[in-house]
Amino acid sequence: MRKTLKCPKCSGVRIWVIERFRVPSDTSEGQELAVVPHQADAERSLFSIPRQSPRGHFDLYACDGCGFTELYARDLSTLVADPARGIRLVDTGEPNKGPFR
Repeated sequence: MRKTLKCPKCSGVRIWVIERFRVPSDTSEGQELAVVPHQADAERSLFSIPRQSPRGHFDLYACDGCGFTELYARDLSTLVADPARGIRLVDTGEPNKGPFR
């Protein structure tokens, strides 16, 4: 829906775009929905406890006709792999092949 600006379910062309989608919170503007809310930051707090730093955000696209909605993750370049916490990148592409010799 992001590329075509057309709903894949009902073919509607009235699409709402909500950039940096937020969820309700204590603040009036809400809390930005992070791709990974628990990414450990390299910097530690005053008591040597690792700080948690949310990474990435979502843009939301919603069809005005049928309500079908898609979320698109953004700023993924800031993610850091941490398999112990369930954060990993799976790359199924061809490995880089060197020149034939």
